[in-house]
Amino acid sequence: MLRIISVHINDSRFVYYQKKLLDKFIADPFEFIVFDDSGNSRNTYAKNIDPSKYGLGKSISEICNDLGVTRVNVPPTVHENPSSVHPYRNQVIDHPGEWCANSLQYAINYCKENYSESDIIVNIDSDMFPVIPLDINEYLGEFNLSGSPQIVKNESSNTSIEYIWNGLFFFRPKNIDWALFYWDTCDISDDLKITTRFSGIHTDVGGLMFFYLRKYPEYKKNHHLCSGAWSEKDSLSIGIEIPRVLLESLDKDPRNNNGLYYSEFYPPGFLHYRAGGNWDLYKDHEKRKENLFKALDELIK
Repeated sequence: MLRIISVHINDSRFVYYQKKLLDKFIADPFEFIVFDDSGNSRNTYAKNIDPSKYGLGKSISEICNDLGVTRVNVPPTVHENPSSVHPYRNQVIDHPGEWCANSLQYAINYCKENYSESDIIVNIDSDMFPVIPLDINEYLGEFNLSGSPQIVKNESSNTSIEYIWNGLFFFRPKNIDWALFYWDTCDISDDLKITTRFSGIHTDVGGLMFFYLRKYPEYKKNHHLCSGAWSEKDSLSIGIEIPRVLLESLDKDPRNNNGLYYSEFYPPGFLHYRAGGNWDLYKDHEKRKENLFKALDELIK
């Protein structure tokens, strides 16, 4: 069975639109599982939005119940004691990247314990939406793992590492080496070992997957249209026709710069809205979302 997982921290409308669009565009039968991180007081960014004041006016729990979405609560111990999920970190790091890594790793560990018989598991960011018909089995093909590569380089030593970004990845749990399947941020020294924070090459969420890829280098690389590097004229460069209503919405995004889109697009057909949790406290966050939701409503029709 195909299972699609996503960690959410605040606005329940993202759950609503994910479920509606998954139902419309995913070809195979699937189960959608939301990991609800909205109740953890340590995660300041979960408090940026009071769901009772916006849109649907319902909590993540209520929306999951309404839509028949499986909901798993992320326990507070995940953030209060990161060593409960991470193999190499025992300190609390007060940063949205590390909070994201905590809850994501909890979700991955949960999948290991409860969904290891799945044919494929897909992790999507909370602001990631399918926008065209998709066949996940066909996309993954014979690979056991797919994701977007991130390469970080230490300019002074010319050392570089590659890992997989956490926002969208696909894997076959039956063929995964769980002993190395960790998605925390980390710092890696020039001799390619884990070192103390900010004393080597610092990675984003997913950095620990460097060690996985060093042992299992074969994976399907998901090359995407990056934030700040594309516009409508570039949209066909990855061989996918993006819906017109979506491109018109992206044209209106106040976070665009010099006509280049802030949002991203990932094969085989996912829009990544970016900063959906408003971790950077962007002043026009609500305006951006309303513009997005209007386009998604049209796609659902």
